[in-house]
Amino acid sequence: GSVGIVLHGVISLAVAAAGWVGSVHPEITPPSNFHHLRDTTRLMHPMVLRSLTEAMARRQDHRARNDAANSAKRLQRLRITVSGYHADLAKNDAAVRWMDEWLVKEGCEYRSAAWIERSMQAWSNHIFDLGRSGGAFQNKGS
Repeated sequence: GSVGIVLHGVISLAVAAAGWVGSVHPEITPPSNFHHLRDTTRLMHPMVLRSLTEAMARRQDHRARNDAANSAKRLQRLRITVSGYHADLAKNDAAVRWMDEWLVKEGCEYRSAAWIERSMQAWSNHIFDLGRSGGAFQNKGS
């Protein structure tokens, strides 16, 4: 038969949710106000479901805010470091963002001087390639 456990408004079942209809004990049905959670075997009271949904949304918002703050701090640190090498380059937002993305893509975890110098060289190569291929820095009249 099916076994159910109620804990804080959540019912965990030993049978799949679809198994309610054709189970050995058709008289056992989930409470009418409980809802299936996706395709799992759990049923949830509407108030518990709403609380968990709101908590998950808050958690995702918090994570997004932290990620944005971490990214801003990382960019600022990179800008400060690059300014020690080349002040004008550090003022170029596109360059700093591109170098940051390049460092992340390359898997750089600790941004040593060697990594910063490599990212600056990669930026320089990128701009050179754009100019050579008729990219963003090509004169329109030529």
